[in-house]
Amino acid sequence: MRSIIGLFAAGFTAACGGPTQPTVQATVEVRADAVAAGVWQDGVATWLSFDLPVTITNAGRDPVSVVDCAHTVEQPALSGWRTVWRPVCALHTEPAMVIPAGEARAVTFRIGGSLSGSVSPRWEAAAVGGTYRLRIGLMPMGHDGAVPMIASNTFVVVE
Repeated sequence: MRSIIGLFAAGFTAACGGPTQPTVQATVEVRADAVAAGVWQDGVATWLSFDLPVTITNAGRDPVSVVDCAHTVEQPALSGWRTVWRPVCALHTEPAMVIPAGEARAVTFRIGGSLSGSVSPRWEAAAVGGTYRLRIGLMPMGHDGAVPMIASNTFVVVE
């Protein structure tokens, strides 16, 4: 009887564990080796903005959705990569982009942030120019848990 109770308790614990991260078989490709950033002053802050042409390819067996507001820009650091930009997210009513299994979608991400001032989103790299990568949250349809973040190839931002 003890072994049955122990087996039941082990199964219950495994079933009620914390959320796990589903596996996503996808690639994120920035379709430009370099992008030009515009920089301007508006009186309150200095801003930068650039567009990233991206192809997201779903190589998995399930459709994936591009998680709204789950994308970041990172730059190389001594310990790997560090986030230098993330969007400011508000309530959003547009439906998520869904990419069926075996298909790809070309999209453009507009990246913009303040270089100075106390406004967000902030561009937190020491300079505008440099090497970066994009990370996008992709979730297989019908799954929950932690959102898998898929990293792109590197690209260069020039001012």
